[in-house]
Amino acid sequence: MIPTTPDLADAIDSPERQPYVTVSADWTVPGTSDDLTGHIGAVTIERTLAGELPDEVSLVEGSAAASLSVELVTGDPFDATRHAAWWFSPTAPHAPLAGMTRLARNVTADVGMLTDAGPQAVRRFTGTTRALTVDSAARTARLDALDYREYFRQATTPLAVDENSGLNATWLVGRTCWQASRMAYRSGQRVARFDAAPTNYSDAYVPMWGSATAFFVNSPFAIAEASGLRADPTVGQVAQPPTFVPGPFVLAADARPGTDWRAVNVFMPFIEYGTDPAGTNKQDYMTVTVRVRRVAGVAVSGYNMRAGLTMQIDGVPNAPRGDIALGVADDHRLAVRYRYNPSGPIGGAGTVYVDTFGPTVPDDGAWHYVGVSVHLIAGRAGFNLDGATSTGTFTPPGRRMNLSAQFRSYMPCAELMVWNSEQTGWPSWQPTFIPTAYLGASALDLVGIPDGTPREAWALLKEIAAAEQATVLLDEGGVFRYRTRTAAVPVEARTLTAEQSLLSLTTREDIDRVRNVVNVRHRPAARSTVRQSLYESREPVKLDPLATVTLWVPLAAPAYSVDQQSYGVSGTTIATRLTVSTAADGSSWSVSSDVYLTVDWEPTRARLTIRNTTGGTRYVANNGNVPTIMIAGRALALGPEISATATADASRYVYGDQPLTVPASPWVQSTAVAQRLADLLVADLAEPRAHITGLDIIGDPRLQLGDRVRIRDRDGLDLDGWYLITAITDRIGTSGYTQTISARHDASALAWDVGAWDTYAWGD
Repeated sequence: MIPTTPDLADAIDSPERQPYVTVSADWTVPGTSDDLTGHIGAVTIERTLAGELPDEVSLVEGSAAASLSVELVTGDPFDATRHAAWWFSPTAPHAPLAGMTRLARNVTADVGMLTDAGPQAVRRFTGTTRALTVDSAARTARLDALDYREYFRQATTPLAVDENSGLNATWLVGRTCWQASRMAYRSGQRVARFDAAPTNYSDAYVPMWGSATAFFVNSPFAIAEASGLRADPTVGQVAQPPTFVPGPFVLAADARPGTDWRAVNVFMPFIEYGTDPAGTNKQDYMTVTVRVRRVAGVAVSGYNMRAGLTMQIDGVPNAPRGDIALGVADDHRLAVRYRYNPSGPIGGAGTVYVDTFGPTVPDDGAWHYVGVSVHLIAGRAGFNLDGATSTGTFTPPGRRMNLSAQFRSYMPCAELMVWNSEQTGWPSWQPTFIPTAYLGASALDLVGIPDGTPREAWALLKEIAAAEQATVLLDEGGVFRYRTRTAAVPVEARTLTAEQSLLSLTTREDIDRVRNVVNVRHRPAARSTVRQSLYESREPVKLDPLATVTLWVPLAAPAYSVDQQSYGVSGTTIATRLTVSTAADGSSWSVSSDVYLTVDWEPTRARLTIRNTTGGTRYVANNGNVPTIMIAGRALALGPEISATATADASRYVYGDQPLTVPASPWVQSTAVAQRLADLLVADLAEPRAHITGLDIIGDPRLQLGDRVRIRDRDGLDLDGWYLITAITDRIGTSGYTQTISARHDASALAWDVGAWDTYAWGD
């Protein structure tokens, strides 16, 4: 339920209420609003939840769709020839909107009442214009709009996630939402945002929302590996997917110090440019920001940072002699720590140590913003702890950062951002941040991504929501919400009574709504431990001197791990490699170090980049009857489709078998998850429950989808029960303000995330 001021709440319930509506569109200048209120005659707003189950057994789950229809009946009130049809005509050269773009523009509608304090309203619709119809005979026009799903229409491909990065569906939902936010531009202007956390255009963004894999990587970085690490007393450091806990905004990697430490690790090598030898790319500036929470435990032996980005310092090509670290030091102070040994290993005799410290992360159990920057040439360090900034200086070492950057944390962390620059303005520090997206933590822990087929972003979100009976929607204010089930029910929104609110009421209860044998089809997924060839080619490829060739190729199976660089191995070894010859016929071929192959991969395809660093023509070819190119890795093993079944024997005894089969989803990857879904559904559907459609009530602009309302009709149907709203239609016109709602009887087994639905209660 949408919260309001006391004045507006009183006006809504007043028997002498006066509805108030405004509509605005940004037709003249993107990002601004043009008030259409003086032109409107009637407004209709429809908002409906639609799930993937059959209509007769639909629950309060799925995706919500909202639409707006505005009748425009007035043009110039002082000139009848300038009627609404002319005013909004796309062809009238002298009309006020002549030459302006009318479609795909933001539009809003607010509904409220005239109160003692003046007109007050709440937002009932936010979307984009889809159509503008002009009727010459009627001298009217009609504006039609849809909600912000428009910004989720772009094609998206689920990114590949490496085997030790972890993968919860929250990461997939979050990245899809984040991607849509980056696409929400019209005519060069940002017109919408869907941000669950403060973000900015960094060179690397790793939010840790269920995976250590980056959302985004820009030059000069190339994410090569993201993984969890843990201590093992028998073998030392072991790679293991990280675990995740509630974070400052969504989720966070659950790392810890101590002798039984757990860490999260993100390796970011610098991209090599041109024909310089590997390891000679140089950097002079760096900034890292991250949210951390201090936890008890001794610092990990051999590592002088609890959370930090470490870069190598050049010595000779491919043999760095030092490093520099930015982040939280072992004593919890923000720090820039520099070590360099001009003649030996780091830490050995002759090593130079230079430390510059900032403030200390408080030991209060709270999340804290940490920012550290370095200007290596100027010898300057910058610090930001929860918005408090400071600086430090050090003697410039005369050395530069190169090749390898690695972030590692032994404390809970989230919202990692890295810039290849000195960010003195700290753009990711936003103390007044208001989320424009809310993500409930998904119950879907995934083995991998079996289907990398590009699809519309909204379709992908609907798939994931259906796999766990969640809800995905854009609310009245255009805020993205992914709502998941928990162990609590929504707070009561209000009571609707025949005396005060109901205009008409019909209810239906039928056996078609009973499902007491539920089968959830699924294909269990597992990770093959055997390295295999995922792609092979025997076709020759010509490489001109210093040329780069890019190829997109399909993978033989959905991959969860791929060897991303070529190796100098024999032509029969299962490894990522290519054979190179100076002759077009492939004679005198070898596995060459002068021609590089790198692999960027998605779940079912890969992009191969082949770079010839020599001054002569080379051919990816051979005459040895072996593949010219091989991509190696590990694949997901998908088992045969099976069922997880849940039954309600008491219901079967009364109603007989009433089966429901849920089709297999690529996001239900284990029998445990499938069984949990089957149990959830049979608990909801085993008994017939009243479903109300077409309930006409006196309009209340506070009501939302999913609100839990109590409906009383003692003198008519003798009805008194709790219902969850699944559809609302607002109608505002000359006859007043009414709503038509549909609602499903609230079963005791139905549980939702209270914080995601609402915490605002309104009683009788």
